[in-house]
Amino acid sequence: MSLLVAAVALLGVLVLLDLLLTFAVIRRLRTHADLIGEALGSPRTPARVMLEAGQKVGEFSARTTADEQVSLAGLTLVGFFSAHCGTCAEKLPAFLARAATLGRARTLAVVQHGEKEPTADLVAELSDAALVVVEPEDGPLGRAFDVQAVPAMCLLDAEGRVLASGFDTGALPDPVAT
Repeated sequence: MSLLVAAVALLGVLVLLDLLLTFAVIRRLRTHADLIGEALGSPRTPARVMLEAGQKVGEFSARTTADEQVSLAGLTLVGFFSAHCGTCAEKLPAFLARAATLGRARTLAVVQHGEKEPTADLVAELSDAALVVVEPEDGPLGRAFDVQAVPAMCLLDAEGRVLASGFDTGALPDPVAT
């Protein structure tokens, strides 16, 4: 009987040790996830997603989904999105809120797509707040803005120079104050 008690006690100690090691690994993974998140969003190590502040947008010709010619006149908020991008869906509400401060005429949303990717839902969601252009991932607007990843957003001045750019609207100055 004492052998059985000793075996159960040893098993209990091993289970507790395993539980402590599991908690230590989970804590370490959370620390690493926080560090990676800070590195991606940190102003000290910005990831380049498109043209940077001070650079001028290249030449392009594009038409909106409402068959309007796109022109960049005045302060303009520009966002690049993709229907298959989870981060795009996450950043979209903030973009729409920022677009509301400028108005539809001064907001341009570009929906990039792959070969067979449905874009209708995303276009419908953006259409009330922005002029919308649908183009392939390597389309003329993507090349003019040198888009490297989506979501990508920027605020342009009247001359077509980038005031600020980034993965979300938090990297952009307040357009009302600009």
